[in-house]
Amino acid sequence: MDRSLDLKKAPVSRGTRADLARDILICSLDQPLRFRSLVQHQVLRNRSLSSKKRQALSALLYACLRFRKSIWPQKQIPTKIDLEELENYINSCQQKSLQEIRKSTQDDFEKLSCELSYPSWMLSQWTLDHGVDRALDMAFWMNREAKIFLRSNTIKTTTETLLQYFQKHGIEASQSSEIETSIKILGRINLRALPAFKKGWFEIQDEGSQKIVALSGAKPRTMVIDGCARTGGKSLALAMYMKDQGQILALDVDARVFDELKKRAKRAGIKSVQPFWIAPDDPNPMPQYFQKADLVLVDAPCSGSGTISRRPWTKWSIEEEDLSRFHDMQLQILLRQSRWVRKEGTLIYSTCSLFSIENQKVIEKFRDLHPEFLIEAQEYFFPDERGHDGYFFCKMKHQ
Repeated sequence: MDRSLDLKKAPVSRGTRADLARDILICSLDQPLRFRSLVQHQVLRNRSLSSKKRQALSALLYACLRFRKSIWPQKQIPTKIDLEELENYINSCQQKSLQEIRKSTQDDFEKLSCELSYPSWMLSQWTLDHGVDRALDMAFWMNREAKIFLRSNTIKTTTETLLQYFQKHGIEASQSSEIETSIKILGRINLRALPAFKKGWFEIQDEGSQKIVALSGAKPRTMVIDGCARTGGKSLALAMYMKDQGQILALDVDARVFDELKKRAKRAGIKSVQPFWIAPDDPNPMPQYFQKADLVLVDAPCSGSGTISRRPWTKWSIEEEDLSRFHDMQLQILLRQSRWVRKEGTLIYSTCSLFSIENQKVIEKFRDLHPEFLIEAQEYFFPDERGHDGYFFCKMKHQ
């Protein structure tokens, strides 16, 4: 297969499903970031396959990417692959407990990285950051398919009403024990097609992401800045906690994301969120807001290493040397955006990374330069059997 394939021009493969799977997997060896687009274009939009076969093949390909190093340790995919054989092998991988894996490998890191299917440097770095038990535990759980979480929008409904709605429509759902508005959906369903979604009763949002907002302390009638808003998931959650009373500036360096943010805000019945473009190279963005915000949330761009269960290509797309680049960028963003926090105001720094160089070490350098920001809370939300993504959260007070 031509690895420089143009997805917009490429015809859907007319070969067998095995040929199609092999072509996608070979292409993603060198270009893992293209995996999602390849699956979307070549499988999920492939009308020569039934809906059931499209979903099954997509799930198998995602599983193959998760366990790629275990299946093909030499990074060589054979010219012919047997889908049933692959499925059986992946099922056997998923049935092993972490205790069985550690016992069979005797905690040899090269063997563990192959059995768990992670780059060796990634497991080693997590071990340095969190200890071997935690590192292996989160690596193990991120090899499972990501669970679907949503946030009930209390501007329009209640969590109890939403749970009753799901029960009435035969959708298995459970409320979080940690966050009142977080609901986990069991099984696969097109949530965006539901009337409740179109009415704005809920937003699809990972529980870890919801927890960051829940711990932020956002209150009604305050001024909040979401410094890296993208399409507004956390901005809308902040507005909900603020009862849509106050002002939220949703900033981003890419104005193209604001159309989706505005659609989401309209659907949710939110009026307090205002999109605002800032230049990525501006050393002093929005000087008119210097020390004006009660709360500034810096959900910084990162490696995304806490989202591997949802985006398995992340395992193979990031390199060890990328982490220093992320660290430098995150520190600069935090330094610029901290200027907006008023005295006695709150600064939140968060990422969906599990590497300390993107988290505690960014905070340490920031506080070396700005000791007037005191840490009130700092923790990781590690991936576990509940199926949420991994996050880092740090809450600081401006003295």
